[in-house]
Amino acid sequence: MASQHINIHNSGVMSGNVTTAGDMNVMPGGALRVAKTTIGGNLENGGTVQMNSEGGKPGNVLTVNGNYTGNNGLMTFNATLGGDNSPTDKMNV
Repeated sequence: MASQHINIHNSGVMSGNVTTAGDMNVMPGGALRVAKTTIGGNLENGGTVQMNSEGGKPGNVLTVNGNYTGNNGLMTFNATLGGDNSPTDKMNV
């Protein structure tokens, strides 16, 4: 996607491998389901940022090149419990 500002409104869902140069705002009731996602600007989370969909496997990556602001939003991560090298989702800001 281009450098547009993306708003995910109530009941709206964006999912998969997403790359945008602009800002993203997940509003209350909205959801961003991440597989391999890069946000070139800022991410404001007032909804749900979910690493992959339910039952997804760990190893998903969300990269935010700007700032992350939590606004009473929810973040979910997948992880495999085991040793130090167990796979997990991660967020790079």
